[in-house]
This record gives sequence, C-alpha cells and structure tokens, in this order.
Amino acid sequence: MAAEKFDAVLIEDAVNRLYFTGLESSNGLLAVAIDEKPLFFTDFRYLEMARKQIVFLKCAMLPRENRYHGLAWLAAHKRWRRVGYDGSGSVAALERMKQAMPDVKAWSPAESVIGGLRAVKSLREQAVLRNAVRMGDAVFARALAQVKPGMTEWGIRVLMRRVMDEVSQGESFETIVAMGANASRAHHQPSLRQLRRGDELLIDMGVKVNGYCSDMTRVVFFGPPSAKLREIYRIVLAANQRAMAGVHAGITSGEADALARRVIEKAGYEKYFGHSLGHGVGLHVHDPGSLRPNCKDVLKPGMVVTIEPGIYLPGVGGVRIEDMVLVRRNDCEVLTATPKSLLIL
Repeated sequence: MAAEKFDAVLIEDAVNRLYFTGLESSNGLLAVAIDEKPLFFTDFRYLEMARKQIVFLKCAMLPRENRYHGLAWLAAHKRWRRVGYDGSGSVAALERMKQAMPDVKAWSPAESVIGGLRAVKSLREQAVLRNAVRMGDAVFARALAQVKPGMTEWGIRVLMRRVMDEVSQGESFETIVAMGANASRAHHQPSLRQLRRGDELLIDMGVKVNGYCSDMTRVVFFGPPSAKLREIYRIVLAANQRAMAGVHAGITSGEADALARRVIEKAGYEKYFGHSLGHGVGLHVHDPGSLRPNCKDVLKPGMVVTIEPGIYLPGVGGVRIEDMVLVRRNDCEVLTATPKSLLIL
C-alpha cells in the first residue's frame, strides 16, 4: 500500500474477504488503512460470527443506507486522498464510495496489490492444496472405475459430483465431461450424449478441501483411439512434460507458456491450442498467477499453478492434460499424481 501511495484499501470481493479474514460470508467490507487498525463491516446475519471468529479485527454493522458511510468520519479525519478498491463492485458502488467520502481525490484499482499476495501461497496454504489435490486424485480414480458405456455426459458429471460430495467439500467448479467429438470444445457443457465403445472421454474436475481448490484434466479411451487422437495425445503429453521440466521461479509467465506452446507449434497444431497454459489455484480455482503468452509477470516460489496444454480438432475430438504444480526456486513440484499415460479401458 505504501509503495502504491494508498491511504486505504477497500476489499469487497467474497474470495478476497475470505483470504484476509478467514470468514466466509456473502456480504462484507474490509477497510485497511495505512495507519489504522483494519475494520470489517458485515450485516446482521454474520456480525455475531465475525466478532467471535475475527478477533484480530474490529467488526461493526454495515450501514443500511450506504454501506460506505461507516468510513466517512475516518476518511475525513485521516485525510484519505488516494484509496484503492478491489474492483469487485459495480460503477454504482464506486459512485456510492465517492458520495460517502467526497474528500478522496483518487480511486484506483488495487487488484495487483491483492493478487500479488494471493498468488504466493503460505506453507499452510500449500499443505491444504496438497491435500485437495490428493483428494481430487482419489475422486477421479473412484469415479472412473464406475464409468461404463451407455452412461451420458450428464450422468458422468452427476457421478463425479456425488463422489466429490462424499469425500470432500464438493466440486471447485462445474465438472466438464466431453465424449467423442465433443472433446474439441474446451469448456463443453455436458449433454445427454451416451458413451460408446471407441469414444474418448475428457473429464476436467476439481474438489474443495478447507476452502481450497484442486483442478485436473484427463482423457481416457473406451477402445483403441484413432491414429489422429493418438498423435495429438502424444504431442500434448510431451508439451505438458516439457513445461513441468522447465517451470521454476524467476522465469516469466510468457516464458512458461512458451515451453509447452513451442512443442505444439513444432508439431503443426499451433492454431488448435487457443488458451493459456495455466492459471493460479487457491481459494478460487482461477486464482491470481496465470501462465499466458507474452506476459512479463515473474513466477515466484510458493505459487501454485496449473499446466494444461491442449489440442482441439473440430469434428474429431480434443486432448487436454492438466496438472497442478508448486513453483520452487529451481524447479516445480508436481502435485497431481493421477497417471497420464494413454489409457484404454
């Protein structure tokens, strides 16, 4: 905050609030001033819980008429002139901030300050994420053993969700299930298409454990795949392995992305890999810390990111192989343990 010359930062995004306070709530406002103790405002539903759980913060009731009025006196008394906000609100919300604190001269997004903190995981966060990934591996193995020809994409999604609910805190995002040619759609919505012998099956799934997410994609085949699918599977696996061998602290996001992208480009499939190599994972399945082309952000020790190259051929199918890794000083630790050699069931 001092480096950005912020007198205060207002945090309203639900995941950001959870990160800083440890309290999960649908409504709240965290105000962090440069020279005052932080304040947490919430409504009647959460106030008692907040005062009991967040003993390190002063907790107060959100004003009903304008949620920012509780900060008006402090902003005037402390002469706030530059205030950051996490960008989670609407234009109308920003206008209400300005009305409540008219002496503030500059309102600036603070996502880079907050994102920089969330991107690097503490040792406690790393331990929870390892556990979430292990749980995701177990869920995938348990569910895959129950998948049979004749099941629909939607039916497999229901199966995955049921297993997740039994052994974890549920799914970290809506599970993607794609069969056959549907696998060429990177974020396909499960349909009533039935699994047939000879089909490929792509599953992108993750669980939540103690609020933290896992994320993994695997492709399996119910019968020998075509020569084309074998080829792109081999290329995507090579790209995945090349990235994991080269990711470490100190390289840029763009350099990490290029490790895998060059493998796919060399094979002639560059136009069929249309998304970034990966993203951060934490309290949200898409946490700060992406691996994308030409990005100059530098990877730091403690970041947890996905490595998920893919090739998607319309009318044929697609392959994405996704693992989670922990960035270390000289290399990365692969957290995902589910095998990724070509599997024919």
